[in-house]
Amino acid sequence: GFSSTAWRATLGVTPQELLVAYFGLLSPSKGVDQLVAALSRMERPWRLLLIGGSATAPQDVAYAGRLHEQIRSYGLTERIIKTGHIADAEVSAHLLAADCVALPFRDGASFRRGSLLAAFAHGCPVITTTAADPADATTLAEAAITLPPDDSDALTTALDRLADTPELRQRLRQAGRALATHFEWDTIAAQHAAVYRNSP
Repeated sequence: GFSSTAWRATLGVTPQELLVAYFGLLSPSKGVDQLVAALSRMERPWRLLLIGGSATAPQDVAYAGRLHEQIRSYGLTERIIKTGHIADAEVSAHLLAADCVALPFRDGASFRRGSLLAAFAHGCPVITTTAADPADATTLAEAAITLPPDDSDALTTALDRLADTPELRQRLRQAGRALATHFEWDTIAAQHAAVYRNSP
C-alpha cells in the first residue's frame, strides 16, 4: 500500500521537483559536497534527500560541518532534507519515493557498498562513480550512470539527463533490480553450494 506520491507529500516535495537521494554516512570519500555543487547549478526545481546520520570519526564530523557550511553559502538550506538515523522501513520508503539516487564516491563505486546495493534493490535509478575494480566496470555501467570521481559538471549533466529521460530511468530501474538479485542471500548460498558440489 505504499504511495510514493503520498510519502513525497509528507516531505513537502512537489511532483514537479526532482527528488535526488543520497544514502549513507557523511564522510570525505562519499563526495556529497560534489553532489551539492552539481545540484546548485541545476535550473529545474529539485530537492536533496540525505538519508542516514552523521559519522562520528573526527575527520567525518569536520567534513559534515564543512558540508553544512557549503549548503548555507549556496543558499540551499531549504532544499535539503536530512533524515538522521531512521528505521529500515523508513529508509526503504525514502528510497522508493526518490526519483534517483546519487552516490559520487571519490574512491570509486564497489559492489561491497551496502548503500549502492540497497539503491539497486529498491529499483532506484542510480548515478555513481566508475567502479573501483575494473572487473566490475562493465556490469556497473549497465545498471547505473557512471562518472569520473570529483566531476561535479558531469554530475549536473547526468542529473539533467536522467530527469529529462523517463525511458532511461525505467531501464536503470529494471537493470538495477536484476543486478541486485545476484547479491541476495539465496543466490549467494546457491553459488556456494555449486562450488562445493563441483569441488574434487
